[in-house]
Amino acid sequence: MAKQNLYWPIYMNLEKELIALSNSIMFDDADGSHQLDTYSPKISELLLRCAIEIESISKDLYYENGGVREFKPNGEEKEPKFDYQCLKLLNDTWQICSKQVLVTSANFYFTKPENKVITPLKGVCDKDGNMWNSAYQAVKHYRATSMNQATVKNLIHAMAALYLLNIYYRDEKTLYRLGRRFGNIAPIEDDNVVSFNSEVFSLRVHQYISMGSDVPRRTGRAFPDAVYIRKYTDPSIQSIVPEWFESNKEIIKKRKEILAKRPEVKEFLDNGGTLSSENAHLILQALGKPLLEKMNVLKLFEDKKAFLINNPKIESVTAQAIDQIFPDCNITFENKVITKHNIEAICIIVGTLGLAQVVNSEFMFSDTPEYKKFVADGGVYDTDHFFDVYHYFGKPLFDEMTKLSTLEEKIDFISRRPDYRYLAKSLPSHLTQVFPGQSIEFDGETLSSENIEPICILVGAHEFAIKHQKKLDNFDSKLLSDKPTEVILNKGQRLYSKVVLPADWIF
Repeated sequence: MAKQNLYWPIYMNLEKELIALSNSIMFDDADGSHQLDTYSPKISELLLRCAIEIESISKDLYYENGGVREFKPNGEEKEPKFDYQCLKLLNDTWQICSKQVLVTSANFYFTKPENKVITPLKGVCDKDGNMWNSAYQAVKHYRATSMNQATVKNLIHAMAALYLLNIYYRDEKTLYRLGRRFGNIAPIEDDNVVSFNSEVFSLRVHQYISMGSDVPRRTGRAFPDAVYIRKYTDPSIQSIVPEWFESNKEIIKKRKEILAKRPEVKEFLDNGGTLSSENAHLILQALGKPLLEKMNVLKLFEDKKAFLINNPKIESVTAQAIDQIFPDCNITFENKVITKHNIEAICIIVGTLGLAQVVNSEFMFSDTPEYKKFVADGGVYDTDHFFDVYHYFGKPLFDEMTKLSTLEEKIDFISRRPDYRYLAKSLPSHLTQVFPGQSIEFDGETLSSENIEPICILVGAHEFAIKHQKKLDNFDSKLLSDKPTEVILNKGQRLYSKVVLPADWIF
């Protein structure tokens, strides 16, 4: 028997009252405007009613998705906290606190990105809480002294949270097809947007229409802000797997040969592991374990945390990287916060990302005379020798630049190179990784006597890499153009749960 849904009609009634309010109060965010800070008894009433619905629907979703009922010593059932407990469970499984909602009402005159695209449940599980929840708690307990927190902005964010939770609560197979936009919705350039009859909010459907080595293993957790994902069907991907694999077979073989030589992977192989499709995540974890061993030499948690924070690769830890290296583990790294629960996994991921960069570099360069000479001269491919690797392959350009007499000539020489313009924004992080401890300052634009030489080395190494790069996906992408697609609600699940990969499929 289908569950009775009382939440959506109540939400729609609240939305009508919100729209009516916007006919009395101008909802805009123009410079100098304070309309979003407007507060009133009516707004406080709507905020309370909305938050009460959020509390109730959160608890229902909590129990429906594995929440455990707890009891007091006298046998009376404990009421779970909707934020720290219920929404935390949903965030651990669905990343619901990262989901984005579009504010698309034609009655709301918003121009600033932060008011047009919001993340209404962000921070709601944290001790510091979030904006609308803090306002709700204050207004509920101290109405007279906290009325000024019942603002238009807090009400809109609370309503967006209720809208989002309703989408997950309904979770109907036909819901997406019924979600077309109509009514009082402002024009949107992106057609991949659905509103589900709401005249205030919409959701963008994330388009994941591609093919690559990691696609068949990807989960929804790689797209934390997406509520809906458009993807190929399982049969679509399965039909293309053999051809994609065949066209990339030689490149995959070469990468496996390089991986097999890595000491970290050799240990994995010596212990019975194999370079096979089902072990892909274990191979990646093996690459990250040396860094974990270094971190675990430290005894205090704060020292371990500092060890990780000071590693430049920490900035590269994304939901996609977590998903690929620790699939189905629900490891959270919200707002880059390191905790005792995630520190070892995050350390392995940081180590993996560092060594993966080394492996990819070796994969690209291994057939070149320059690489062979580097190794013959005693060069070592490792994260601890990044400077040597980059300096070696960037030296030809560096030597060419040093023939110039003045700083102005050198700056002109580098700034005109296409690879410099391509790299400019990412150079600050590259400088930190390749020249650790040297504090080389670069704002993404200004070349100077202090940074011109290291930047020249990086640009030279990048040019060398581009010249010799080998890429996967060496097949005709037009083969995918007519394949059937489907849209799914993103609950962090495997996107292609039934696809069978060749045993030799790696990354």
